[in-house]
Amino acid sequence: MVVSRAKTMKIASTLGWIAIVLAVLLMLFSGANRLGSLTQDAATADALGVRYIEHPWVSLFHIVPGVLFLTFAPLQFVARIRRRRISIHRGSGRVLATLAAISAVLALVVNFLFLPSAASAHSQQ
Repeated sequence: MVVSRAKTMKIASTLGWIAIVLAVLLMLFSGANRLGSLTQDAATADALGVRYIEHPWVSLFHIVPGVLFLTFAPLQFVARIRRRRISIHRGSGRVLATLAAISAVLALVVNFLFLPSAASAHSQQ
């Protein structure tokens, strides 16, 4: 059976959008879960959740731009917006790049803040 190039591209596009939507939903769920953990008592949180609770502002300024980026970034792939509203596409791209940069820089900060110190890790053994 011969499949036309147009049909193959349509299938690939659909599978790509499904992958994007699933990845975004997974990350949004994770972000919402971590935001929810900021309201918990440290005694009832898991080990990673405790670290988020200990540094709520850093966590918040990492998670919120990341969630906003993940929510609106797929719109950059909509061809109709690119073709008909190029200024909106470019402006939103700049905003999204800024959100991604903020979240990425704070991810590095979070990484260093959330690492258990060598002394406390050694004392637990």
